[in-house]
Amino acid sequence: MTYKASNGKEIEVILTRKNNKNIYFRVNDDLKIHVIMEDERLTSVISNNVLIKADMSRNKRKKKVDGMAAVIILQGYLDRL
Repeated sequence: MTYKASNGKEIEVILTRKNNKNIYFRVNDDLKIHVIMEDERLTSVISNNVLIKADMSRNKRKKKVDGMAAVIILQGYLDRL
């Protein structure tokens, strides 16, 4: 979703496919806000593999895997700009 920041700039929010698609259509069609859908099905697997290669213990990986997946989603978006 796009929000107006206090400085007047627009901020885009990325919705993952895991989110309800009804939200996508409501925001995109009714509110006329450009929404970017991102497929995040493999990001947890990728982030887990990255953390394994970094020799991180299983307990630490559990705590970090979702954050790393979010980084991968955001980086994919930034790479397409």
